[in-house]
Amino acid sequence: MTAKDREKVRLRKAARSGQAYKQCTKVRHQAKCACRKAQKEFEKKLAKESKKNPVAFYKYAQSKLKTRTGIAHLAREDGSLTIIDKQKMDVLNNFFSSVFTGEDTNNMPDIFTSRTESE
Repeated sequence: MTAKDREKVRLRKAARSGQAYKQCTKVRHQAKCACRKAQKEFEKKLAKESKKNPVAFYKYAQSKLKTRTGIAHLAREDGSLTIIDKQKMDVLNNFFSSVFTGEDTNNMPDIFTSRTESE
């Protein structure tokens, strides 16, 4: 550790032990608790009124989901973006078509006549 790094650590420790830092952490803790309490009360109220106002309940539930629907716009080979789902399907099909191979179905081995190494 260099002298500069040791000085940084010393100053950080001094700042954390100061009265201003302790007061700041106390206020931050109180603010966090107040926010959590307000959110909990809002959710309880929403749950109680869910029979009367199901739209508000489902709107809140939907806002908490992290899933996204749909496929984003894709760039074609010419640089333009696809908007229609059919165009997106064509772009993805062209991209992944190289993965698939053609199998020769006429010369398939018979699995019952092949031997294993242990025999």
